[in-house]
Amino acid sequence: MTRYKNVPVDPSQPTYQDVYTPILVIQPPRDMVFLVDPQEKLVLKLYDGDGNEFPDDTKLRISLQGAGAESFPVPIGKAVYGPWKRLPYTDQIDNRKNSSLVVYFPSLGRRPFAIREGEKLLVEVNARVAIDWDANNPGISMFAIDLDILTLAEAQRRAAVLGRALAGRMGR
Repeated sequence: MTRYKNVPVDPSQPTYQDVYTPILVIQPPRDMVFLVDPQEKLVLKLYDGDGNEFPDDTKLRISLQGAGAESFPVPIGKAVYGPWKRLPYTDQIDNRKNSSLVVYFPSLGRRPFAIREGEKLLVEVNARVAIDWDANNPGISMFAIDLDILTLAEAQRRAAVLGRALAGRMGR
């Protein structure tokens, strides 16, 4: 896991809508696979260098970047920071209080997905302020997300079991 400082954007600029910078990059170690369940809640608090929490209108984006130097991040999830700003950490992890914390994953249909060796999961922001990791460590905590770490062999075994179950349901 690598943390980065984002580049603040100027709302008066016409390209403001399109500028996202990664603040967190998650990459599985060699011969490992991470399984991410998009139905799990993202626990998140973001602070700038002055100790102020990020604005409500900060945009969040989750992207997946394939292996290889020429691979570009592909956005797979999005949200607006406002609901996270309104809830303290304790309420964010409480299932009775965190229903407003929704990251939309339209292309996934709420299905779990895998991050394989060489691929990266990026948490990106579009904000008027920059995160300061030194003054606010940790400014982000996202391991309430169900992140199962599997060996490559275990991931392949699970995929084979699911494949056989699917073939059985389809009558093959």
